[in-house]
Amino acid sequence: MHAKGTDVKVLAGAGSNATHEAIGIATFAQAHGADGILSVAPYYNKPTQEGLYGHYKAIANSIENSCSFFIMFQVELAWISCQRPFLRLF
Repeated sequence: MHAKGTDVKVLAGAGSNATHEAIGIATFAQAHGADGILSVAPYYNKPTQEGLYGHYKAIANSIENSCSFFIMFQVELAWISCQRPFLRLF
């Protein structure tokens, strides 16, 4: 999957407040040619740092493409720490 007539990479949005749904979206995007995915933290939930790590690790382990994770400050009740446990993802 590429933007028509270019070499631009396509990143698909694969976020959900439920890990299993985010995994489903991510695997669908990969199967249909996306070069990578973007995924948000589980919005409207308040997971612990370990819970966020588990959410993102499960998504990352479900696909072979690259992943980018981000926070939507308006609706998310959790913050990603730049310390452990997230350093384990890299």
